[in-house]
Amino acid sequence: MKQLTPEQAKSVLAAIDFGIAGSAIHEIDRHLTVNEAIRFGLGMAEYLESEYTESEFLTADFQQHDPPAPACISPALLHLLGTLGKGHWSSNAARAAGMRRLVLACLNSAAYDSGILRFTLGESLATYAVGKALPKALRAAASQPIHPVHRDGLMYAAAFCELDQTVAANNIALRVALEALNSFKEEEGPGWRACNAAADACDIFVNDDHAEDSFDNLGIIDMRNLDGEDSSLAVIPIKIDEDEIEFTIVDAVLTVAVAADAVFHAGGLDGAQNRDDMLNEFAAFVIDQVKSLLPDSAMKWLPLAEI
Repeated sequence: MKQLTPEQAKSVLAAIDFGIAGSAIHEIDRHLTVNEAIRFGLGMAEYLESEYTESEFLTADFQQHDPPAPACISPALLHLLGTLGKGHWSSNAARAAGMRRLVLACLNSAAYDSGILRFTLGESLATYAVGKALPKALRAAASQPIHPVHRDGLMYAAAFCELDQTVAANNIALRVALEALNSFKEEEGPGWRACNAAADACDIFVNDDHAEDSFDNLGIIDMRNLDGEDSSLAVIPIKIDEDEIEFTIVDAVLTVAVAADAVFHAGGLDGAQNRDDMLNEFAAFVIDQVKSLLPDSAMKWLPLAEI
């Protein structure tokens, strides 16, 4: 594979800084998405109109409609970048600032792409989504004026997600969040919106068979039913299914992004900043994961983010 040049890496960074946050790309009468900025910086401007929508990430054939991936970036990481970039950042400037380091960390990833890399990344992202992001969404919903029974349920579900970090915990969180949501008489107000976003975040893994099938193969699965009668644990042999793990990566990122929306709705005047902070925290986590999976030489463009 042809090595990326310093000029190309700087061009990608400029496309992110000016194409997303600014308006310096005169050929395009709109702000670029993150993946469009990457393609523009790498001289692939002919694919700018081919970006699929966020909802298409959840369909079984999203990979068939994806434009060609840049040769320097792992396709799995490109999907990750595109999904996180479409999160509800407070502004395009915040989006660009939050994504620039992560993009640079991924620029040399294609040479090291493998089933092991995708599986390990999918495992860590799914665990983060359930164990870190969902608890924040559930506690944000619990901070709203709701019945104490639902507040206690949301707090319990948050603690269980942190402890268990499996699809079983995700299922319990969804049930609790839906019960809290259904307790509202009117579909309006920050409390309803926070509960709705929390329920939506819990629903992503549960209602995507591709992601759930892959997630169920990530390791130890809690087999307790919702009534707590069976406390046995079953160890599922870990196996790599490359088709399914792609969906797990995308859905984990979507879970974090929607959970951040719950934090936004519950945050009042600080909501926008709280959501940006949560998305930035996740971006930093992904960078750490990528750095742990790739050799130091693959991180050669990260220092450009300090310029």
